[in-house]
Amino acid sequence: MFIKNAIDMKMQIEIKDLGKSLLEIVGEIPAEVLETYRKKAVAHLANEVKIDGFRDGKVPESVLKQKVGDAVILEEMAEMAIQEAYPKIIEENKLDTIGRPKVKITKLAPNNPMGFTIETAVMPAITLPDYKKIIHETKEEYAKNDVSVSDKEVDDAIQDILKRRATYEAQKEGKEPEKDVKLELTDKIAKTLGKFENVADFKAKLKENMIQEKKTDHDVAMHGAFVDAIADKSKLEIPELLVEYEMARMWRQFSGRIEEAGLQVKDYLEQTKKTEDEVKKDWRLEAAKRAKGELVLREIAKVEKLEVKMEEIEPEVKKIMEMYKDADLQATQNYVAENLQNKKLFELFATF
Repeated sequence: MFIKNAIDMKMQIEIKDLGKSLLEIVGEIPAEVLETYRKKAVAHLANEVKIDGFRDGKVPESVLKQKVGDAVILEEMAEMAIQEAYPKIIEENKLDTIGRPKVKITKLAPNNPMGFTIETAVMPAITLPDYKKIIHETKEEYAKNDVSVSDKEVDDAIQDILKRRATYEAQKEGKEPEKDVKLELTDKIAKTLGKFENVADFKAKLKENMIQEKKTDHDVAMHGAFVDAIADKSKLEIPELLVEYEMARMWRQFSGRIEEAGLQVKDYLEQTKKTEDEVKKDWRLEAAKRAKGELVLREIAKVEKLEVKMEEIEPEVKKIMEMYKDADLQATQNYVAENLQNKKLFELFATF
C-alpha cells in the first residue's frame, strides 16, 4: 500500500507498508529547500572544526570548504533537513511511530534534490488482557512482602559503614586495616558522619533510609511484575526494528557501565572472544521482552487517554542536552516522553 502526501517542505513522499508494523518512507527534498540549511550547517561545523587563526564559530564558509570540503557541508545540510522533515511527515500522515527510524540518503549532490528512504516501526495491533485485574492481583501478592527493617539489619549496616571508614583511615596512614574486629559507634563518630546529634539519632535516620530503600526496591519489582504479567497475556507482533533499537540501547548502557569501571569495551570483547553483534544476539530474547513491555505500556496509556505534553518534556530535554552536548535531540525527546508516560502510568496503577 502506498500513501502519497506533500508537506510544507515542498516534497512528495511515498509511504509503503512493508508488513509486520514496518513502513518505508521514500522521498526527495528539493534542491532549493536543502539549500536553506546551508547557513545553519556552516555555523554548526564552524563551531566543531578548529582552524588556526580563527575563533570558534567565526570560520568563513570559504575557509571551511577548503578545510572539510563541500561534501561535508552538504552532508550536514542533509542531516539537518531530515531531522526537520521526519517529524513533519509523521505528524501530517498521523503515523503512530515507535523507536528510532533507519535513515538512508540515496541521492546527494550540489544543486540537486536530496533523495532519502526512512524505515520506521509503527504501533502494531495489540489485544490487551484485563490489565486492571492483573494489576490488582499483583498488588495483593506484593502486599505480603515484608518492607520492615530489623535492628540487626541496622547494626550490620553500621558495622559495614564503620569498617569502610576504618579501612579508608588505615590506608591514608599506610597501615593494614584490622580484620574481624567489631567496631563501636560513638556519639563523636556519629557526628562526623553527617548532621546527627548522637548514636540514637544516627540509628533512627539510618533505619528510616533503609526502609525507604526497601520500599523503592519493592515498588520497582512490583512495577516490573505488572508489566511482565500484562505483556505475557497480551497479543501482538513485535516489530523487529524495535527489538534492534532495544538491543542498541542495552549496548549503550552496557558500554557505559564498562567505561565507568575504568575498562575498555574492546578489551572486554577480546577477553570474551565475542563481537558486539554476538553479544547483542545473546540479548535478543531480553530485548524482545523489553520491547513488548514498552508497547503494552504505550497501548494502556492510549486506552487510559494519558498524554505527555511538550511543555512537560522540554525542561527535562534541556537539562539532558546541556549535560550531553552530542546527544541526539529526537532520541532524547523520545526517552523523556517515555519516562514521563511510564511515571504517569504507574501513578494510575496505584489507584486500581
